[in-house]
Amino acid sequence: MDDFIGDFVGNKGDLWGGKRYNALAAHLRRQFGNKIVKVGLDAGCSCPNRDGNVGTGGCLFCSPRGSGDFAGDSRAGIAEQYEEVRRRTLVKWPQARYIAYFQSYTSTYGDPARLARLMREASLLPDVVGTVLATRPDCLGDEVMEVLTNPLTTPLWLEIGLQTIHDSSLEIMNRGHDFACFLNALERLKPYNIPVCAHIVLGLPWETRGMMIETARRVALLPLQGVKIHALYIIKGSELGRIWQRRKESSSFGVDVEDGYKGGEGGDRRAGEGRDGDGRDGEEKGQVVWEDSWKLLSRQEYVELAADVLEILPAHFIIHRLTGDGRYKDVMAPTWTLAKWELLNAIDREMERRGSRQGGTTENRPLAVFC
Repeated sequence: MDDFIGDFVGNKGDLWGGKRYNALAAHLRRQFGNKIVKVGLDAGCSCPNRDGNVGTGGCLFCSPRGSGDFAGDSRAGIAEQYEEVRRRTLVKWPQARYIAYFQSYTSTYGDPARLARLMREASLLPDVVGTVLATRPDCLGDEVMEVLTNPLTTPLWLEIGLQTIHDSSLEIMNRGHDFACFLNALERLKPYNIPVCAHIVLGLPWETRGMMIETARRVALLPLQGVKIHALYIIKGSELGRIWQRRKESSSFGVDVEDGYKGGEGGDRRAGEGRDGDGRDGEEKGQVVWEDSWKLLSRQEYVELAADVLEILPAHFIIHRLTGDGRYKDVMAPTWTLAKWELLNAIDREMERRGSRQGGTTENRPLAVFC
């Protein structure tokens, strides 16, 4: 397990492959000596906020495939999915090795014995060097914990969806849990030494910049292996996509909403405070609608915000990603998220312009103060 996590030593510029943050790709190359690719798998699970256990409809932003749009087909077995997804990568990375990534929906939600069988099967597949489970903090019961502590032939880490520390935002997103639930999951996992990556979203249209910075600050204090940072995009078939479409079709929809920003660092307007006082804006009670105050980030605002967050996160955190990948035909807005490498390069340039790095600075520039 220690080999998988790695030790944070040496010169950061060299250790990070010339980058100003501790990127997962470079980290895995150091550990295994070559390119490591995550192969998305679908275990055929659901989510407790889809099947009625804690709610229905799923998360506001989630795609119909449970955010596993590039994963294998759940109708196929794990080995078949693995081979099908792996083949897509061979042209670009013919000598790669792989991480079996149970990506779709909530991979620990369901029969623990079945989960154990699937994990074992995946860990034994050719050229697999690690196993990752994407899950929720409320789907880590005692039986699941027992499965997670059974040794595999490859190391294991968990990717747990947090999204934001703000309970008001989690409620709007229909997550079905609060921040305390996430903290409790970390506490329960602590004795087992299982690395945890927290997934957070920047650009929730009702959150202020100050709220997003507060999420980064709180996350920076948690016992995590790393963080996956996701730029919010609106995907077809998601509830947020339907809300966006209804707003676009209304006469009051502003043409500049995609590039607008609420501005400021303060938190005077909290998530969910609409004209009816509950984020519903007067339509059917219980139906979330696009508030006039909701805005999507522009590309430059996201670049600056991502750099701010990197400066806040401690240097030993592995940055699993700095943006998201949506299918080109399914992303409704903001369309700048489709140019992934241009966005990552812009973040690199912003960090270089500032003379800063993850967890601090490299050129005696004081960290920005966020109030």
